[in-house]
Amino acid sequence: MVEPGRIDLFVGTDCETPVLTGAVELTGPVHEVTTADRRLVRVRTAVG
Repeated sequence: MVEPGRIDLFVGTDCETPVLTGAVELTGPVHEVTTADRRLVRVRTAVG
């Protein structure tokens, strides 16, 4: 299941020590992933 919403991301030496952080926002309707779905996605980014 893919649902719209914010996903927080981090990179660090361990879970308690994030070095870089960021977030992405998934938009669009809820989508149930099945074996019939292609595994290619189109991505568009926007700053701001």
